[in-house]
Amino acid sequence: MNEKSDVIGTEIWKQIQEDPDFLIQPEKIRGTYKEVVEALPNVLGELLDQQLTLTNMIGAKVRFLRYILDPETGFIEKYAHALPDENIGLMSREELPSTLREIMGGALEMLESMAGGILIMLEEQSIAQSDFLQTDKVGLGPKAIDLLRKGELTIGRLILVQPMVIINNR
Repeated sequence: MNEKSDVIGTEIWKQIQEDPDFLIQPEKIRGTYKEVVEALPNVLGELLDQQLTLTNMIGAKVRFLRYILDPETGFIEKYAHALPDENIGLMSREELPSTLREIMGGALEMLESMAGGILIMLEEQSIAQSDFLQTDKVGLGPKAIDLLRKGELTIGRLILVQPMVIINNR
């Protein structure tokens, strides 16, 4: 990892700890995200300089999901271990990682299939992409929306001001 990415990754980690969507999760769960959040600049690579569009946002979400699903990151196992007992239900801790992989794999498949069709769907409904990006369905906050309206919102800026938009699977 280069020095610039380390600094940005650290900044993203600081920012995410102020995000209400992140803070609603139990503390033990939040701790499992540190490594993968700090890796975001390297995971997203050339997407960082891309303007925020639905296609680029979905592409960033897909990359992040692929990254956390990669067994080498160990994220799924750490996350499963950190889940409070009351969130597991009748499932055993041993089967939890494979169940989480299935669920997140399903989210990944859904995002990948959605990528091509969402722009067509918006066009058919006469909804401008820029308008849709400002809806609650996307979840951009005031800072991100302001940057979007100015034409200054890249994927890199988004993860610096509101990383949960990429990390959450809305």
